[in-house]
Amino acid sequence: MSEPMFKYSAVTAQGQRTRGQIPAATVADAIRKLSTQGLTPLDVT
Repeated sequence: MSEPMFKYSAVTAQGQRTRGQIPAATVADAIRKLSTQGLTPLDVT
């Protein structure tokens, strides 16, 4: 079974805004995954 996709907007370490989708079990998991990629999540839905 595949994980649901969450849409996100985030800021990179360089201060640039980015958005996309990330597979994760929960919103909290999506935020954790984004953080480990060096992104600061602004919104995850």
